[in-house]
Amino acid sequence: MKKVQVPGQENDMTYASFNQDCTRVCVGLRHGYRTFCIEPFRMVYEKNCDDGASIFEILFSSSLVVHVPAGEGPTSSQRIVRIFHTKRNKEITRMTYSSTVLAVKMNRKTLVVVIETAIYIYDITNMHLLHTIGPTPPNPAGICSLAPCYVVGDPRGTGTLNYFAYPGNAASGEVFVYDVSNMRHVTTIAAHTSAISALTFNYAGTMLATASQKGTVFRVFDSADGTRLFELRRGLKTYASISSLSFNFDSTFLCATSEKSTIHIFKLDQSAATGPAPAAAAAAQPAPAAASSWSSYLASTASLAASYLPASVTDVFSQARSFAQISMPSDVSGVQVLGALWGTADSCGVILVTSQGYLIRYSIDTEKGGECTEIARHSLLAAYVRDTTEDHAPDAPGE
Repeated sequence: MKKVQVPGQENDMTYASFNQDCTRVCVGLRHGYRTFCIEPFRMVYEKNCDDGASIFEILFSSSLVVHVPAGEGPTSSQRIVRIFHTKRNKEITRMTYSSTVLAVKMNRKTLVVVIETAIYIYDITNMHLLHTIGPTPPNPAGICSLAPCYVVGDPRGTGTLNYFAYPGNAASGEVFVYDVSNMRHVTTIAAHTSAISALTFNYAGTMLATASQKGTVFRVFDSADGTRLFELRRGLKTYASISSLSFNFDSTFLCATSEKSTIHIFKLDQSAATGPAPAAAAAAQPAPAAASSWSSYLASTASLAASYLPASVTDVFSQARSFAQISMPSDVSGVQVLGALWGTADSCGVILVTSQGYLIRYSIDTEKGGECTEIARHSLLAAYVRDTTEDHAPDAPGE
């Protein structure tokens, strides 16, 4: 549920995002915006407008959408947020801010608008302003995450946490977690030593994944108390600009995308959990049995060796590597990619949107991992006839 912004690209796409349950993809264009159903793939909404879209979001599969124009005029400024009812073709409300709107996030309870040094929290059922956080540390990229509060088969999201996260420091990797239902600061997480580049909650809001500007290590925290749960490593030397992080429905996998040619999917199980210090772990290891495999012996030896190394080095031994990967096809490699996971531990897949305007779906072998299999590819920029069955989508909340 991150965005792909591609200023200067030759194609027509300016923005892309997934909805809260990853059944829809929203596409901002230089002269309008579109919504697609992912499975089966079809265009379900399209609007042409001269002021384009710098941000375009939809609330689940409802008729409520948010549009931030891409123009510079008084009625098409990027300081404007429009709330629109697609079924009635009617603007519900319009809000104007003191500076450029950098992000808009929604779930069934809350709408959050982010500008560089302030955050505005609204009741989505009536669009009343509930609270303003500010001034915040400068956040020029609008990095933030609102928990989807989504549970499969439960529209009310029972047991979820309505949390919002944003960088707590412009220079270091500090993250603030805020309860947008009770308007209170929940916790501060020292996630990384360098500045934050990506944040995302799991569907229930109970976990928060983070990445820094280096893009080599990802961490997953308990969102309520900041406990580090998992530490995951993409690589050792090559830095990357992380464009998205995404959990699957039951938080058993995490996907990380960047401009690099490989997409990484990590398995969030005991092998990836943050455990005891390497020295303690090595001491607790029994001696290898005579019948142990050569790989087991090497793993035991590496663990023992780690106990004598500095903490900065032993961290590398304890950080889990990706369970599955996607090697991007040559015709779409080297571009910015937005990713989302669907499914559970037993059946899971990846949906990618590239800044070239493609939606590509992959399946994951949840038992063996390895290279994922491409199962479908669609253009988001081609000419389509709108599917009118979407006219029966649920109304917006509170109507």
